[in-house]
Parts: sequence; structure tokens; C-alpha cells
Amino acid sequence: TNTFNGKVLLNRNTDSYLCGVYGVSNLQVSVVAMRSSTILTWLTPVLLTCCVFFFLMHRRAFTDRRFLLPVVRPTAGCKEALNLNDSVLVTGAAGFIGFALCSQLATQGIANIMGLDSFNSYYDPALKRARALQLLENHGVPVLDGDVCNATLLRSLFDRHKFTHIVHFAAQAGARHSLQFPLRYVRENVQCFTVLMEEILWQKRTGVAVPHLTFASSSSVYGLNTKIPFAETDLLDRPANFYGATKLMDEIIALTYFNLWNISSVGLRFFTVYGPWGRPDMSPFIFTQRIAKGQYLTIFDEGKMLRDFTYVDDVVLGIQAAMQYRRCEGGFQPFNLGNNQPLLVSELVRYIELELNKTAKVKYAVSHGEMPVTYASIDLAKQQLGYSPTTSLQQGIKQFVAWYQWWEAHPANEKFYNRGGNFTTVGGSSCLGRPVIMTTWFFSRNDPQRPNVATRRDSKYISSWYSSVKKLGLCGVVFHDHLDGRATEFASVTMEIVYVDLNSYRSRSLNDVRFFVYRDYLARKKIQPPKVFMTDGADVVVVQDPFRHASSEECLYIGGIKPNPNRNNKWIKSKLQQIKLRTVKPRAGLLDTQSYDDILDFDTVNAGVIGGSISVVERLLDHITAMLDTIEPGYNANMGVVNLVVWRLFPKQAVRNGPPLVSRFFQYETGRADVVFIHK
Repeated sequence: TNTFNGKVLLNRNTDSYLCGVYGVSNLQVSVVAMRSSTILTWLTPVLLTCCVFFFLMHRRAFTDRRFLLPVVRPTAGCKEALNLNDSVLVTGAAGFIGFALCSQLATQGIANIMGLDSFNSYYDPALKRARALQLLENHGVPVLDGDVCNATLLRSLFDRHKFTHIVHFAAQAGARHSLQFPLRYVRENVQCFTVLMEEILWQKRTGVAVPHLTFASSSSVYGLNTKIPFAETDLLDRPANFYGATKLMDEIIALTYFNLWNISSVGLRFFTVYGPWGRPDMSPFIFTQRIAKGQYLTIFDEGKMLRDFTYVDDVVLGIQAAMQYRRCEGGFQPFNLGNNQPLLVSELVRYIELELNKTAKVKYAVSHGEMPVTYASIDLAKQQLGYSPTTSLQQGIKQFVAWYQWWEAHPANEKFYNRGGNFTTVGGSSCLGRPVIMTTWFFSRNDPQRPNVATRRDSKYISSWYSSVKKLGLCGVVFHDHLDGRATEFASVTMEIVYVDLNSYRSRSLNDVRFFVYRDYLARKKIQPPKVFMTDGADVVVVQDPFRHASSEECLYIGGIKPNPNRNNKWIKSKLQQIKLRTVKPRAGLLDTQSYDDILDFDTVNAGVIGGSISVVERLLDHITAMLDTIEPGYNANMGVVNLVVWRLFPKQAVRNGPPLVSRFFQYETGRADVVFIHK
């Protein structure tokens, strides 16, 4: 049942996957009922990759002649400089290299950068989330939680953002890991790349300019090649692991799409990239961590393997150059991005020991599926891209170890989420791990927008909200700044009453500050609620359990639509224009005035009722607060910001807005049985 609960069967092309329309009870299906097209979608890349891999490994059993893969001969390149108005999609943006690239592009002023990442659990997703939050808060670059294999999502992003460049780094990495999970590598590295190519082809067929495609290949494509240094013109007929085979398949697919449909691309063969924010599954991170903690580390083949360690900043410069390169006559062109100076793994250990001032405890083992040497010839990259790495391994390890020590000294939740809010809590003891409905009830007289609106007599509103939540047996959280004795009066095992010191949030309007309060509260919860609804306290009543309606893990559920679309569009457009004028800390891509009409294609969002799974809500709050941070704190900006963030983060199919979640805005319908919330 779990296998087909909207996760595998429905995640190819259907909107029903995107919003979880089908639950377990709706899936009265079996494998034999799957459409033939669905089966072919899964089997074609699997069979194709397996055939290539099998044929490469056993070529001499078929013929006495060497089996020759297509060799792409380098030709003169044409350059097209990056423009500050370019629109860039980076897949795998929360990954190590994707994060570094996005940071550099944003620093250089590229206005429109969109990240996409599945945040899978190959290594700790907390590091990926931390990178994504750094991109958002430091550079205004959003990272959408999504799968490149989701063609519906890709088409929505392509249509909305009109990308001029696509940098495809999303992949399943790890050579040794691929020996255990080969089919996972086929899906992530081959099938998803093919889906991306198909969507680029769709853009071409519909008359849209084809974006410049740069994608990550790997030095693993060289396999057991004995000719060193590895050059782009070498034969690629001796794969050493399944990961390398899938990356080689990507290059063949890229060449095929050019031969068939004239779609050009650049493939980058990375050589052991390392540096700050690096991957925990790679040797610099593993060795540093174990030496620092006094643990044994395993070194393969007595440390005699050679690796062409390449510092991430050097690689990013090469990627940027590749984004501006194309073959003058079109085609697929691979480039090596390495350091051209292979060193023994034992030397890596020595440099880490020096930085940590500790001696490594070492045990040796025999490797399986690892390449004995990686050594990049970078002559072609120098000639065509001007690529010239300058960072030595000793210099790079110094930078990496400094970052690692900072990272270990400050756990991710302290560094990135514990940013404000002095909370005092009463009640809610039985609600750990249960869905919650949250609201705010602030009496502050310092609100620059509404200095006299909150009075004690208004407590009838919060009482109505409280009574409706309690009657349904739901868990609730009320954030307040002046409930006094009524805090203990309201508190119960299912109702948490949280006092908030608003002085820690500057002079924000009360409508804006609630999003910061929600963010900080959820980030501090050791046991988080699986689903959350955030509501107004002044004019919302709960009629029935909203979490039954919010069945999807992927969708955002929003209440409140004004009845007059034309008037509503003018209203929200004025809000967008105002926050544009009041932005005091501009960040790349946060607000594009040309996007107004596209935003209005959505049903206008009202911030009075918003909810979904904890992952959706936390991602939404991170983006809302990051944008609010760029605007004058005294201005009531939440409505324009919420509309803009929802438009940027979620495809239209992933937003459930208005009835039956709520009654029509300004219609107080107490007798409606089909309504979840009443928003008067």
C-alpha cells in the first residue's frame, strides 16, 4: 500500500501526484493495471543503460575489434557572455557544487536564479537545507523542493521563468554506493536527465528559445583507462562502476539530442571537488571528521590511489566559463575540470593532520569499484574556457578544515534557525508529534499600522477561535504578548499558549511579525508537528478538521479569495508595487516587476489561512521571512510578500486556494457544512 500511495505510481505526469488527490483508499490498482507508457517510461532508460554497461564490460565476447564509443573532437568555440538579466535554473542547487555556483552567480549580480533540489537522504539533508537557507537569506535565491523527473513541474518552471541557462547538477552521486543501488542511479542520473532533455525539446518545438544547457558529468566516465592524464578525446570503454556508466550514458544522450534535434550542450567532468560546505560522503570530509574525533579512518589500497583534488572555487570559475561557451557549429562538448596535479590520498591525510594538529588512526582495506587514479588533462578547458585552477591541496584543506570546525561547533539548528523570539510556554503537553493549528493574538501598541486596533474587548474573537478548535479535539497554539491571567485559563493539554517578547522582532507590523514567530517556534520544536495550519486569530473559526482536507505532503493549502477578481488584482498589484518601493535591502531576483501579471494568473492568496505538511510550511516561512527582511520593518508587507513567494515557489497545480477550505472572503456562513474554516 505504501509503495503506491501517490509516490511511485502517480509521480510521472499527473497533477494528482502533485497534490496528493489520490490516497490509499483511491488506489484500487495493481501492477498489471499500469499503463504501458508508464512501464516503458521506467524500463527504457534501465534497459538502455544496462545494455551499454554490459556491452562495455564484455565487448571482447562480441567482436575482436574494439568497441568504440562516440568520441567528440574539440572544435573552435563561440562565447556568449552572461547577462545580469539572464534567468538561470540550477538543479541540485542545495548540493555542494550547485550551492557554490548559485552563491557566485548571485554575488556577481545575476538577477534571476531559481534552484531545484529533491533534498534526498543520500547524506544528511540538514546540510542541504542549511545550504538552501544560506542561498535564500544571503542572496535571495529560492531553492524549490522538487524532482527533475517530474515533467509537470519542469514545464511549469520553464513556462514561468523563461530560462536562458540551465545548469543540471541534480544526480545520485557516489561510486561505491552505486554497486549496492544501481537502479537508483539509473533513475536519478539517466531517467531524470532524459526528462529534462524532453522538456527542453518541448520548448524548442513550441518556438521558445532553447536555453543553454550545462550539465555535470564525472571523471568516473574514464573508468579503468590506463592512459593518463585523462583527455576529452580518450576512448570511454572501461567503466569501473555503475555511477560512471550512468554519467557516460548522460553524455551519449546529450550527443543524441544534438544529432536528432540540434540541441547543444556542455558536459563537465569534475575531478574530486572539495572545499567548504563539501559533501560528507567524500574523503576530505570523512577523514577530517574522524581524525578530529580520534576515530579510525579506512584508507583503501594503502593510500596509494591518486586523486586530482580540485578546489570548489576553481571549479565554479570553470562552470561559469562553460555557461558562456558553445560550439560554433553546435553540438555536445565535454570538458575536464580538474587540478591537473594528482596526489596520493595519504598526502590528503597528512595535510588534514597538520591543520587539526592530530595524528590519524588508520586501517587499510582493498577497494572495490574505485578508480586507481584520476588525473585530468585540462588543456582543452584552458584553451576554450580560460580555465586555470590556482588552489593547492594544502591551501584548500586549510579552508575546508576551518569551515568544518565552525560547522561542528554550531549545530545547524542553532546557526540557521535560532534567530529570535523569547518564548514562554504553557500547556500543549499531549500534542507532541500531532498536527497543530496556530494563531497569534498580539495587543502591542507599537504596531505602526494599527496602533489602537487590539483591545481587551477583542478577546471575544480569540475565544471563538479557541472554542472551535477545542470542540473538534484539535491541537492548537496561541502566540500572545499580553494575555495575562487568561493564558492559564486558555491553556490545556491540547492547547499551548506561548508568550512572545516582540521586542526581539524590531518594530514590525503585527501582521508581518507572525511569520517570524511561526518560523522560530517550529524550528525549535524537537518533535515537530507533521502538518500545520496558520490562521488569523481575529476572524477565523474552525468548522471541521482541516487536516483531513490537507491530505498531500506536497501541496500548499490556502484560504480566502475576494469575490471581485478585477478589484482584487488591482489591490494585490498595488501591494506588490509598494513592497518594491519599500525594499531597503535588495536581493537578486526577489521582486521582478515584469512578474506582476504572471502572479495575478494565480487566484489571489489571502494570508488568513495557510497550511500543509511541515516541510512545505517551513519552506514557505523561510522564504516569506527572508523577503520581509528586505523591506522596511514598519510597513505592513505580508500580503504582497505571501503572494509573490507562493507564485515563485509553487506550481499552480500545487496550490489549493479558497473553497471548500474556507467560505468566500467576507461571507460569514455559519451554516455551511462543506466548509473547513469560516473566514469572515
